[in-house]
Amino acid sequence: MKALLLFFLFCLPSVAFLQTTCATATNLTAPATFTSGILTGTGATQPGATASRWYKYTPTSSGVLQISSCAGGADTRLWIWSGNCSSQQLVASNDDFAGCISTGASEYASRIQNLILLAGVTYYFEWDNYWENTSFTWSFTYSALPNNNDIGVLSVLNPYTRIPMAHAASGIELGARLKNYSAAALTSVALLVEIYELPNTSAPIASFTSNPQTLNVGAELDFIAGNWAPVLSVSKTYQIKYTKTQPQLDAVGSNDQQIQTLVLDYNFLARDNGTYNAAFNWSTTSDYVQATRFSINGSDNLSGFRYYLQSPSTTQNYHIQLYNVQGGQIDTSPFWESPAILASGAGWQTYNLPSSIALAPGTYAMGIYKSGTT
Repeated sequence: MKALLLFFLFCLPSVAFLQTTCATATNLTAPATFTSGILTGTGATQPGATASRWYKYTPTSSGVLQISSCAGGADTRLWIWSGNCSSQQLVASNDDFAGCISTGASEYASRIQNLILLAGVTYYFEWDNYWENTSFTWSFTYSALPNNNDIGVLSVLNPYTRIPMAHAASGIELGARLKNYSAAALTSVALLVEIYELPNTSAPIASFTSNPQTLNVGAELDFIAGNWAPVLSVSKTYQIKYTKTQPQLDAVGSNDQQIQTLVLDYNFLARDNGTYNAAFNWSTTSDYVQATRFSINGSDNLSGFRYYLQSPSTTQNYHIQLYNVQGGQIDTSPFWESPAILASGAGWQTYNLPSSIALAPGTYAMGIYKSGTT
């Protein structure tokens, strides 16, 4: 596979451009592999960068973009804009895509996958020198959207696999994010949510349906089906099915539904269910915070945390922090921070609070903070 990839890159045209501002962006008419040239000068739009290389692309049909600097030879950062140079809207961005090697073994290259672009709209690709100004190669592919009326369930809005019974009694909002993958706007799209008490999976104990809405080409939207507030005295396990419905014929059935297992018990608010994604690692010498948000539906006392560390270090010190989340934004400073914790190797870790913290209903973020060595 590596040999095939190298051959593919070698055979595509590789041209050096020196676009330094949005106004001088080079017009790209077809997918290919390109060379950025050294990133010096001016034209960067984002903090921390001074120089950028700009490219623009106007698709003739709505379609799906894949863009990447993987194996390109530099630590990159990518921004994609729509609009015009005087009034731009951010469409997508990426820095350090996991598994996207820049050079050697460094996972610092950029990749944006499955981004839907609309026919006739000009999109600007901005690569900046936030990390380094080294010349690098990058490429993109583009495929037209099919006319198959496909709408998929992207993700469920309740991220938890386990919720305390007291919180559940205060209500669990049930919904999912749906996305239109087809080349046409689709109407009367709705979300059906069915709840099954395991081991029964044949007859739901409750069901909720969202209001119907229109999804334009490439659009994604959160659909709220209802609020479920079970009152329990014993722990129970449920299966929740999130199914999209639409009057138009959908030719792709594989993404029509997502299934979630949810445990309601006494003490735990948990996500990941024993697995983890992008767990904390100390591969940087900078100050670093990685956080995950959580919401509580009823007043409660926080007694501890459980989290996963990837780093095998037994010499690094780190801190656990708690932040308020207001209006969807995490506060800039924590309202609580633990004493320094000495790392004890990779794996699941438990931190018990010396005294519990009373939390009101709301959204919070639990973060792990490591101070830099430079």
